[in-house]
Amino acid sequence: MVEDDPYVTRLYERIFAGSSIDIKIARDGKEGTEVARTYQPDLILLDIMMPKMNGLDALAILKTDKRTKSIPVFMLSNLGEDETVKDAMSKGADAFLIKSDYTPEQIRDKVEVRLLNRN
Repeated sequence: MVEDDPYVTRLYERIFAGSSIDIKIARDGKEGTEVARTYQPDLILLDIMMPKMNGLDALAILKTDKRTKSIPVFMLSNLGEDETVKDAMSKGADAFLIKSDYTPEQIRDKVEVRLLNRN
């Protein structure tokens, strides 16, 4: 998970602790790309508005790097404008989830379903 809000990261750490999913946290897009290269996660939850490097820039780097381009990325943001969603999807996001539209448990469930259905 790439998220700069400490409250949100603690919440998702608790939510995922009750599942079989091991979660690693990066605090900004730059750190997120580095963590993805190092750990090769099965899926990335990526916020958009962050310091140092925003999520859309991080997504572009992840999807053009041969080490990370095949990792599914779920954008997780409160920014849901059509242009932002289109931009994320055109850069290779697998899903765009608006935080306020889903409970953390529903997002965890979507991650679990995606991981169960991966090839």
